[in-house]
Amino acid sequence: MQLFLIQFDISVPFAAWEEGFIDHQPVRESAGIEDVFHGQVADSNRIMIGLKAESQTVLDELMEAEAANIEATGHVLDSTEILVVDVSSD
Repeated sequence: MQLFLIQFDISVPFAAWEEGFIDHQPVRESAGIEDVFHGQVADSNRIMIGLKAESQTVLDELMEAEAANIEATGHVLDSTEILVVDVSSD
């Protein structure tokens, strides 16, 4: 299992982005991606989310297939930074 710490800029107010993110949750779940957390980075227009999935490939495929929908939430795709953490099963 991998944990993805994803940080990116948004082009809309946080509440508008958050509504779209929550509405998109069933799509992530059907792809095998689990939401861990989401929030706004203090004093910035950046968002940090945590997602879990079996592999980076799962996340990459979803982001590619859903790029237009993700961008429609206000997520500035070109600003996305992803840190991948291998999570111990202990």
